[in-house]
Amino acid sequence: MRNRPAAAALLLAATALAAGCNSSDEPTPPDFTISAPPTAQYLETAEETVVRGAELDPGDREALAAAYSESLLKQTDEAEAQMKEQGITTKGKNEVLWTKPGRYEKPDVGEEQTTVEACVERNIQAFDKDGNDITGDQQGKPLEKGAKTLIQYTLTTPDEGETWLIDSWTEKGTCTAEQQS
Repeated sequence: MRNRPAAAALLLAATALAAGCNSSDEPTPPDFTISAPPTAQYLETAEETVVRGAELDPGDREALAAAYSESLLKQTDEAEAQMKEQGITTKGKNEVLWTKPGRYEKPDVGEEQTTVEACVERNIQAFDKDGNDITGDQQGKPLEKGAKTLIQYTLTTPDEGETWLIDSWTEKGTCTAEQQS
């Protein structure tokens, strides 16, 4: 049985490390103008980044640095330090069941952005120092191992689509193993 009061504060930090961070105090992106549609290679590279980022071992710093933007990496490092301090450990690996490109935007100033939706089977679990499963979603609600979550990833590219970095993510609800059109 979960110790809800003690685990509630830890759920959000555990989820942040297990699937990426999305700080509510991040600045709102500027207004965008839609540019020409991206090439197939842009979209393929963005989707590959999401798969790599969602399926990585949260303890693999090199893999995190290759998939996450600087700001997301900083948030992840802070969450990991907080979890370590509180004796929280993680086990498992997420699996991306399917991806679907979302909107593509090129701001007047700054980097290009795109979104990718992914159905992620959540197999990374967080455990408190007593071994209790405290895995939770972005809202802090308990999340069972194997839950399928539709996640919208926002990516930026520092080099006109050669590479993409995950900047943030937002859970959009549940999904099925079958890709929705």
